[in-house]
Amino acid sequence: MSHFRAWLALIVLGVVIFGIVFFISEQIRMRTTEFAVTDRRVVLKRDLFSADVQEITLDSIEGSSIRQGLFGRIFGFGHLSINGRGETHIAFPVMAHPATFRAHAERTKPSGGSA
Repeated sequence: MSHFRAWLALIVLGVVIFGIVFFISEQIRMRTTEFAVTDRRVVLKRDLFSADVQEITLDSIEGSSIRQGLFGRIFGFGHLSINGRGETHIAFPVMAHPATFRAHAERTKPSGGSA
């Protein structure tokens, strides 16, 4: 019986420690990830110690896709991918209201014509 308690304590402690480490790493990822739609481009910036910046100019956007599971549809979160001309592609991490972000990028996109 004492072996069972020891193993049970080890498993519970391992799950708790894993949960804490996972929670902290996700908090760091969320706080060091920024995305924005400006009047010229869509920008994704992430990483804590280095800078990983991806951007697509608004007039280069050719399409986008949203991926949401059941809970994502219920609670309003999901993955957004924006495709530009050629090989240009930005895959955003899980975000709140990806359809709203995509709609804002589409509204900001310049309409035809050349400057």
